[in-house]
Amino acid sequence: MKKNQATKKFLILSIFTIVALLLNITSVFAEGKILHEKKYSVEKDEILLVKFISADIKVSSWDKNEVQLIVKGSKSVDDKFEFQFLYEDGVVTAIAEKKSDWSIWSWSNDFSLIVKVPNKFNLDIKTSGGDVKTNNTSGEVTIKTSGGDIEVENSNGYLSANTSGGDVEIKNFIGNTELKTSGGDIVVKDIDGDVEAKTSGGDIEINASDGKIIAGTSGGDIDIKYDGKNFGVELYTSGGSISVKLPKDFAADVTLKTSGGSINNKFKNSNAREISKSKFEGKFNGGGNTLDAKTSGGSIYVK
Repeated sequence: MKKNQATKKFLILSIFTIVALLLNITSVFAEGKILHEKKYSVEKDEILLVKFISADIKVSSWDKNEVQLIVKGSKSVDDKFEFQFLYEDGVVTAIAEKKSDWSIWSWSNDFSLIVKVPNKFNLDIKTSGGDVKTNNTSGEVTIKTSGGDIEVENSNGYLSANTSGGDVEIKNFIGNTELKTSGGDIVVKDIDGDVEAKTSGGDIEINASDGKIIAGTSGGDIDIKYDGKNFGVELYTSGGSISVKLPKDFAADVTLKTSGGSINNKFKNSNAREISKSKFEGKFNGGGNTLDAKTSGGSIYVK
């Protein structure tokens, strides 16, 4: 019996090793030869529309009024996919569709799209199986991926980022954001603007200023560091703890509730109307917009 179990473990480990090697090979291929390259002379504030299957996408800006599109990957990519590129009525369109049904192994990310856009340009990006990274862009940005991570850095405008199976990370952003993931963490660092962050299976970490904060998770912790005027804060989790760090002059009407932990309020200028181990209602600095924090399975810390 033990011999059979050992054999099964060996087979499982072997399978995982083979899969890891295949994924590593395809990641090398993604940095391979240039398969397609397109350039379009455009105007600022126009639109880039990307609809790709099973590809990583990287977008950054430059000082030119041009959009550059480069597809990199293995030689077999053109056998699996049909590519379309078009510039019409202020919209640059890039599409990659599968030519026919093929095995699950063909869905691995063996190619990527690398894009350059003008400093001010709007982005609408969709990929079914890869990561999306954008850097130094300005405009309205919509990103959707079914199976990868989303990273946005050094940008401004409006951002909607949605992934079904990965993490979301935003760094150095000015503007309002809507962030959603079904299976990962959300990390927001140095943002000036409204943040709405929701995840079904991960933690949320936000470092923000001068904006409304809405953060909710069904299975993780929430950690908030906020600076500036209070525009409203709503935090809720079903399975974790909540930690909030605020500036000394933060003014709010406060409600803190937990069903499975305790309340630890160390904010100095606070007046309580009702206080217990699991509930706090009161005001910070005489009151203002709401600060609501609720958890069913953890504790709440405020300072």
